[in-house]
Amino acid sequence: MSLSAPSKIAVPFAENGIKNVIGQDPIIGQAGNKATYSVGFPQITMTPKSAGGLPPFGRDMNGILYDTTTILQYNQAGGRYPFDSAFSTAIGGYAKGAVVQRADLLGSWVSQANNNTTSPEGASTLWQPEGASSYSFTVSNADVTLTNAQAAHPVLIVSGTLTANVAVILPAFLKTWAVVDMSSHGQYSLSFKTANGTGVSLSVATEQLVCDGTNILRVGADPSMLIPTGMVVPFFGTTIPAGYLVANGSAVSRTLYANLFAVIGTKYGTGDGSTTFNLPNLLDRFVRYGTVSQVGTIVSDSLRSHAHSITQTAHTHGLSDTGHVHTASTASAGSHVHSRGTMNITGTHGSEALFTGGAAGTLPVSGAFNFSNLTGGHINAGIDWSFRQEISFDASRNWTGYTSTPLNPSSYASSPNHTHTVTVNSAKTGISCNGATANITIQNAGGSETAPMHIYAIPLIKV
Repeated sequence: MSLSAPSKIAVPFAENGIKNVIGQDPIIGQAGNKATYSVGFPQITMTPKSAGGLPPFGRDMNGILYDTTTILQYNQAGGRYPFDSAFSTAIGGYAKGAVVQRADLLGSWVSQANNNTTSPEGASTLWQPEGASSYSFTVSNADVTLTNAQAAHPVLIVSGTLTANVAVILPAFLKTWAVVDMSSHGQYSLSFKTANGTGVSLSVATEQLVCDGTNILRVGADPSMLIPTGMVVPFFGTTIPAGYLVANGSAVSRTLYANLFAVIGTKYGTGDGSTTFNLPNLLDRFVRYGTVSQVGTIVSDSLRSHAHSITQTAHTHGLSDTGHVHTASTASAGSHVHSRGTMNITGTHGSEALFTGGAAGTLPVSGAFNFSNLTGGHINAGIDWSFRQEISFDASRNWTGYTSTPLNPSSYASSPNHTHTVTVNSAKTGISCNGATANITIQNAGGSETAPMHIYAIPLIKV
């Protein structure tokens, strides 16, 4: 069977003809053969006239056909009816799936329940915008195949935790879907494909997918291209988003993450040597930017060479002296004479005035004179003159000289000019400088690492 579109009704039946307005229920006192929507044509109109029947009103027929064709014309013209509270009450509420026009006439509402008498223009969840339906399902370790009815929804919501790579199989519709991925991927992937076509792996939490009748494609550019494979970003959430792995040095599959393996290879570890490779480990490490040849180089902890300054407060040292003396001595010397000075004798001296205990003599009272041949004499008692002495004075009685001849010349030869050696014995000063202790201490400070102020985040690497 094939269908062809019927002709549209441009003018409702009996629009310009004579017609009755068809009421909902019969009214007491009205003609018994009048038609209503609740009864239709009454029984009497179906009874032979010979049996007391009455013919139906032709105007009722015109009214019924007019109402019917008016609705058909409105629908054919694309018209929809808005929500009608009185009508909703009269019919017991709109059925689930019923469509009513929005109040602004720019869209439609779809009833989400039977017997729905709630207005869609309020805050009710019993109405959804037309086309705004969704289907939710969970994923774990096995592929999921959606039925036609499930895949008919424009929004697909995924939840669960992947413990293996999972593919969602969609019907080969010509259709678009908005996919909301709320699942936790870990090191596994979630892809959407048809049974016999190709598909895509989800790389962000929300993606727009389209089926061309064979394959599943992304709508627009691949969001993953906004962040190239191998780029590391700090993440401050707690659930790892799709398309990323934690850069913690773990070993991951070379085939599952072929794109990432192509970028970093085994620079950070060979894994098991054949099927896995290691991610960079950025936990508790800072990233330092360098040249291409420096990428991946790990630099150990170090401190730049530096100096510490020490400030010593002013202080004093105590001095003490115990007191001391110096001793001196002269070398011994033999007999000697002292050079004369000037001696003046004036006045008159008696013969005994100068000499006592010696020979008497008379000292001239004027003129030059000398003493000679004096032996054993004493000038003033106690001075020994036991040698020959000659003392000469001039006329003015000035002492002009003397000669002396020791009684024992071998022992008392005349002495030349000479010196005396004076020795001063050395002595310790007795002064001591008391020692002082500075007590300078350089205290260590800091913790177990050298680091600037920082905040923790999870290092994610794009796969």
